[in-house]
Amino acid sequence: MQTTSNLFSTLIILISIGMLRGSGQIDHEAKFPVDLSDSSAEEIAVIYEQFKGKEIIFEIDDMFKVNLKTVDDVSQIEFFWMLEELFRLNGIELIEETGKPIRLVRVSDGEFYDSKDDSVESRLEKTLSDLQLNNENVEEFELMNQKPSQALELAQAFTGKTILRGPGLPENIRINYESSAPMSQADAFLILESLLREKGIILLDTGSDCIAALAVK
Repeated sequence: MQTTSNLFSTLIILISIGMLRGSGQIDHEAKFPVDLSDSSAEEIAVIYEQFKGKEIIFEIDDMFKVNLKTVDDVSQIEFFWMLEELFRLNGIELIEETGKPIRLVRVSDGEFYDSKDDSVESRLEKTLSDLQLNNENVEEFELMNQKPSQALELAQAFTGKTILRGPGLPENIRINYESSAPMSQADAFLILESLLREKGIILLDTGSDCIAALAVK
């Protein structure tokens, strides 16, 4: 099983600080950076197998890619929570039973949302109201033929929260915007969120220091 260079770097960091011991022990204090770019579910499973000391059995046919780059260093428990949340967003569940391998099974098609759903709209409003956005000015806010992945990286920078990417995010679209005057980072983010929503991507708070980017039907 080959791993990407970023995934390999993350594994080296985990091992070097003694976090992958095959014992399932949690280190609540040690923190480390995470940068997993275009890693497959199989590659991510390497981390679970090392940490848990148990084999993972894949009971799914279709694999998905993981793109996870944290804003700040995270603890081990935060890292594993993010990975589990990414699996869940993609309709995958890790089933662990005593004395048996961990099973990776598909439980749904992943999380997609109807933009007309009132509960989604209220969650979106709460997400925006709960964000502590920086009011420092952005001299130039310009998006020139940006891919959604690039726009999400900008959203992560504005909010200071890690973006967890759900399934089916469109990548064949482009986002363009040019401001006519300086604006605050908070206003720039609200514009960015609106542009993403127009392209079928909504940002919802996960109840932690992360935001889920999800495709809209």
